[in-house]
Order: sequence, then structure tokens, then C-alpha cells
Amino acid sequence: MRLDELDIRILNALQADNRVTAGALARTLPLSASAITRRLQRLRARGAIAAETAVLSEGLTAGRISALILVQLERHTPEGFQRLRRELTQRAEVQWCAEISGAFDLALIATTRSVDELNELVDTVFSQNPAVRRAESSLVKRRWKATWAVPLDEAADAGSGERGG
Repeated sequence: MRLDELDIRILNALQADNRVTAGALARTLPLSASAITRRLQRLRARGAIAAETAVLSEGLTAGRISALILVQLERHTPEGFQRLRRELTQRAEVQWCAEISGAFDLALIATTRSVDELNELVDTVFSQNPAVRRAESSLVKRRWKATWAVPLDEAADAGSGERGG
């Protein structure tokens, strides 16, 4: 998918505040609100915008426990890995999960209402799974930054195609 500099500016603005209106964007971009709306429809239709979600306030989620969990697999069989991946992606507590390089095979961030729920997640998903050699959990003490925004650079990313990731 090819992006021009205006697409990139629109995407960066939406990543900062998804509630920004086409009219507000038109005040900062050399486009009319209707032209911005058409570009947004095109970006959504082509999959440049994967989802539009709400970010909950820290006040609403206060008291929840978040943990970084690193997983080392025992066996790298496709069946065991697919089963584990399917379970992790279906668990509501798992907010982020990725296959990584290094001493561990997977990294994930999970959020639960209590340490007991976190222990139950680790015991159920990892401790009893024959495909898992070990899982290490580190509790998040303080969150300094949380964002899914990907900084796009008008000069470097304009005209670029889709990238994996």
C-alpha cells in the first residue's frame, strides 16, 4: 500500500487522538474535511487502519496486576506451538503476545484482577503444558508509557509499501 505525506500526517494524528475530526484535521492539513474523510475511508478499506479502540484510564483499571511473561518452549513441534498460540490469543488476560529471539521463545503481557488470577493463568496455560519448558513472570510495578502508536516519518515512509510485523 502506498502512502503519501498527507496520509502519514493523518495516520500520525489519529494515533495521537482517534477522536480527532476531519474538520479539526482540515485546520492543520492542506485538505478539506471531505477530502480527509475520503482518505480515511480509503485507508480503512485498504487495511492501513487495523482497528479503532478505546484506551481505558488508569483510574478505571487501578488495582489490576500486569505481568511480563517470558516463555521457553520444550519442544518446537508445529502442533504444540499452534495449540499454545491459539490458547494465548484467545485469552482475554493476554494483551500482547509475540514470538521472540533469544533464550525465550515467547513474550507476553497479561493483565488480571489479582495475583491469584495471574497465578491461575500461569499454572493453567504454562505449568501444565508439555510444550513449555519454563515460564518466568515479572510483575509491572509502575507503567511509565503504554502506546501502540508507530511513529511514521513523512519523508522516510511516504511511498513505502506494506511491511510485515
